[in-house]
This record gives sequence, C-alpha cells and structure tokens, in this order.
Amino acid sequence: MPTLHLEAQVSAKDLLRAVEQLPATELDQFVSDVLHLRARRVAPTLAGEESDLLEQINRGMAEDARRRPKPTAHGTLAPPDSR
Repeated sequence: MPTLHLEAQVSAKDLLRAVEQLPATELDQFVSDVLHLRARRVAPTLAGEESDLLEQINRGMAEDARRRPKPTAHGTLAPPDSR
C-alpha cells in the first residue's frame, strides 16, 4: 500500500486529490472503509446487552428446537422425537 504524504490539516479537496493517486484496488478498499465509517456514524448505537440479544436472535434456534411436531393420524401433534 503506497503511503501518501499529507499535511497535518487537509481540506476535503486536498484529501480527494490524494485519493485520486490510489490504484483501483486500494481505492475500492478506501471507499469501502469510508462507507463503513459513515454507516457507524449514521446508524444508532445499541447498548451492549441489546447487541448481545440481537446477536443471539440472528444466530437462530438449535436444530432440535426448530423441528416441528408432525400431526398424527388422529389430528393431534406428536412430539418431535416420536417421528
């Protein structure tokens, strides 16, 4: 990754000129990083506990908990392990 020489205080226009020097692959990575930065600033931040709960929800349920009981010939539901 090439190093760009910049002054301590850089205007947005100067930064753009420096970014113009990047090769295509590094420009793509830079753009991706900038978009992630913007998303973090714009998106609401969750408290640690909320974040943990959402992570658990998004992981999904264990295989046995997902299996649904099948109806029996009498119309009642059979427990999952009796299939």
